[in-house]
Amino acid sequence: MILVRLIYSGTHRFADVEASATKAEVDAIAAEQAEISCNDGCNILFTSGSTGKSKATLLSHRSIVNNSKENACRAKINTENKICLNIPFFHAFGFIMANILILHTGSTLVIEERSFDPIKSLKAIAQEKCAVTYGTPTMWVNLLKTQRWLQLPMDSLQAGFMAGAPASSELIKRIRNLLGFNDLMSLYGLTETSAVFQSIRGEDKYLSETTVGYLGDHVEAMVVDLHGLPVAFGKPGELWVRGYSNMLNYWNDEENTRKTLTQDGWLKTGDQFILHENGYGVIIGRLKDMLIRGGENIFPKEIEDFLMTHPKIIEAQVIGAYDEVYGEEVCACIQLSDNAKMTQNEVIDYCKGKIAHFKIPRYVHFVDDYPKTTSGKIQKFRLKEQLENSGVIPTR
Repeated sequence: MILVRLIYSGTHRFADVEASATKAEVDAIAAEQAEISCNDGCNILFTSGSTGKSKATLLSHRSIVNNSKENACRAKINTENKICLNIPFFHAFGFIMANILILHTGSTLVIEERSFDPIKSLKAIAQEKCAVTYGTPTMWVNLLKTQRWLQLPMDSLQAGFMAGAPASSELIKRIRNLLGFNDLMSLYGLTETSAVFQSIRGEDKYLSETTVGYLGDHVEAMVVDLHGLPVAFGKPGELWVRGYSNMLNYWNDEENTRKTLTQDGWLKTGDQFILHENGYGVIIGRLKDMLIRGGENIFPKEIEDFLMTHPKIIEAQVIGAYDEVYGEEVCACIQLSDNAKMTQNEVIDYCKGKIAHFKIPRYVHFVDDYPKTTSGKIQKFRLKEQLENSGVIPTR
């Protein structure tokens, strides 16, 4: 569907779609307007399943329309910007930031392939002169690896968005240096909340490298302790959010809805988070991913971010491995840059003296790829299953 006067093969003009409705159909819709509220549910999006079974989230008209508009305004996307998509429409990232966003901005959406392909994506950016592109951290890693040998012109790129999983500051720096644009912005949210935090275009590089962005307008955020009581700014705890963008419920799932939504409207994200007084947020990791080694709480993201500072390591994922003495040990699954070689001892030696001794990986496993959802998120629970089944790490 396109908003132009010319007719292109395989497309439908918006004006023609509007005119195709019969009077009876228009009258029938008009008669129902009084029954429709902006707060009614209008779309069901499934969670990605990166930590387990997917759940069906029911989102309202108000959530979808306003969240996409707020994101577009903060990102300063306009009619002149072509967007190379990369991410699927069925994911909240693609649905809000592509399907609906372009209706606000009038931007052209470039779909490079039926599913993500880094070669075709880079070629589409170069050929179509895309100004903006999207991706999960793993997609960006693949774009970097591919661009290093393709060396395509990326002069048109002005901005990029990263969402779907936490990213290290090292990855953001590498993207800027190789692809040659400064405005790489983070989006933080859940399928249940849409975008809650978002980088501000043109902000200081330090903020975009070390935070997940600034709290969205008309949304409340609170970080709480184990008892559900607010903690001070700058202190870690679980992030709760409240506002127009929160889901109405999990479709036909009262039990999980009650676990996630409080009676006064707060949604428990399950993310360990730090909220700063300036309105910016930092994600420490998923509470479900936290390891407990000998009584010490360990968040994998801290170790992953550190490992990414090694020039040979292009991506790292940390999981817990069963241990009879400590309960859990740290296992690092590492993807190396093309043609790079490393040993387990090299990884351990790199960690010594730089991170706490109990955070140094006991197990190091090198991989070519990670198990992912269809939306590009890494499934750590499946990664752990694979390593246990292959005998790399022990089972209980």
